[in-house]
Amino acid sequence: MFALRAPLPVPRVPTTYKRRKVSRVCKSYYTIDEQNTQLLSESDSNELLHIITFHQPNEEEGIYAVRKLNSDGLPENCIVAWRNFDDAFRYKTLLDAEMKRSSYIQFASHYELDFACEHGNYTCRIVDNGVLVTPPTETIKTTDWERRNALLNGRWSVREKDDSPPEWP
Repeated sequence: MFALRAPLPVPRVPTTYKRRKVSRVCKSYYTIDEQNTQLLSESDSNELLHIITFHQPNEEEGIYAVRKLNSDGLPENCIVAWRNFDDAFRYKTLLDAEMKRSSYIQFASHYELDFACEHGNYTCRIVDNGVLVTPPTETIKTTDWERRNALLNGRWSVREKDDSPPEWP
């Protein structure tokens, strides 16, 4: 038997390559809003909730809050709470990827959150079960509790030092 070598049909590839335009802007697809959360005062159950906190050794703890605009266009701080641990852990993992601080998940009762909201002028929103919310991509550099601790410890400036010389007009 003889074998013949036959050329295989090869599809023709264009010689010019068009580079795809890639958008580098990252936005949160599922933000915390009225459709996927409810206010703490609207919740009727007394189960423990999960919140995200920040803790540094020998310092006070800080509660994670999101700053958003209310209906009047004024900024308000909103503590975010979850009903189950899995949703809170998913959000914490995404948050740790965005921030340079390590966060922790803690239990909080309705009474504790209500007390913190009254004294700190916060609102609290409880994320519904099974809803995927992502943290905002822009975070503040110096948190309120870091600013407060710096002032209590006698450091009157909480801004990072700028080594560049001043610019003259």
